[in-house]
Amino acid sequence: MEMARDNQLELLEVIDELEQSIEADCEEAQARKDTTIGIFLFMLTAAFFVLGARA
Repeated sequence: MEMARDNQLELLEVIDELEQSIEADCEEAQARKDTTIGIFLFMLTAAFFVLGARA
C-alpha cells in the first residue's frame, strides 16, 4: 500500500513538471509568434514608406 502511494505521488510530481514545461513552451512559442508578427509589420510599413517616397 505504501509503495503504491509513493508511486502515485511520484507520478503526480512528473505530471506537474510536464504541465509546467508545456506552459513554458507555449509562452515561448507565443513570444516568438509575436516577434515574427512585429518584424513583418515593421517591414511592411517600411515598404510602404519606400514606395511612397518613390511615387
